[in-house]
Amino acid sequence: FGRNCTMFDTARAAVYGLHDPEQPYEEWQRVVMQHCHAANSAFPEPLPFSEVTATARSISKWVRSTFVSKKEWHAAQGRQSGVVRRAARDKRLQEVFG
Repeated sequence: FGRNCTMFDTARAAVYGLHDPEQPYEEWQRVVMQHCHAANSAFPEPLPFSEVTATARSISKWVRSTFVSKKEWHAAQGRQSGVVRRAARDKRLQEVFG
C-alpha cells in the first residue's frame, strides 16, 4: 500500500477505541490529528502537512458520525435482547396454550 493508505489504516485503528461522543469535537479532532502525524512521521518521506490534515479531518468526521457512545450501544443491545426474549416467550406460550 501507499503512504496515504498506510497512514489512514494506522491512525484509524488507533483512534477507534478512543472515541468519546461527550468530548468536544475540536479535542477529538486534535487527538486524531496527533495520531495521523505520528503515523506520517514514520515514513522516510512524510506526506505533506495538508494531506495529513485532510486525512485526519476525514477520519474524525466519519468516526464522530458513525460511532455511538458505549451507553447508547448498551441501551440498543438491551432493547434488542428484550425483543428477542419477548418473541421467544410468546412462542412458548402459543405452543403451550395454543
